[in-house]
This record gives sequence, C-alpha cells and structure tokens, in this order.
Amino acid sequence: LQGRAPAAFTWTLKGDVDGAMRESVNRVIRDVRKKKGNVLILVLNCGGTDLDAARGMAEDIAKAQSGDDAVQVIAFVPE
Repeated sequence: LQGRAPAAFTWTLKGDVDGAMRESVNRVIRDVRKKKGNVLILVLNCGGTDLDAARGMAEDIAKAQSGDDAVQVIAFVPE
C-alpha cells in the first residue's frame, strides 16, 4: 500500500474467463484507481477453457500491483 491507508473495493467475476472478462477486470482496476482506491478484492466465481485469456488476465492483475498507483489485488474462489 506504499504507506497509504487502505481504500478497498470489491468486485465479483461470474461466467467464463474470456477476452471480455479480461477487459472487464482492467476496467475495474482503472475505476478503482480513479476513485483513489488501492485494494481490490476479486471474488472469482468463474470457469472456462480460454487459457490465453486467463493468463493475460493474471498478467494484468500482477501488473496492476506495481507502480506509483499500485492496487493490491486479493482474489479468492468462494467454492
């Protein structure tokens, strides 16, 4: 958090992991930053077989956690 007080947001992902979901995650990260948030809790209630999209999404999430406007991402699978 780089010495900042936590400002957390939650987002639930539902459905199959694909290119659209990847863009949705990137949009949520941008929105969290706009709102001066620095923590994103992702609830992963999703599946699918698009491994390229899943890997790309994982890389985007990792990238979001670095830099001056880093967002710490906490993700979990509820079931």
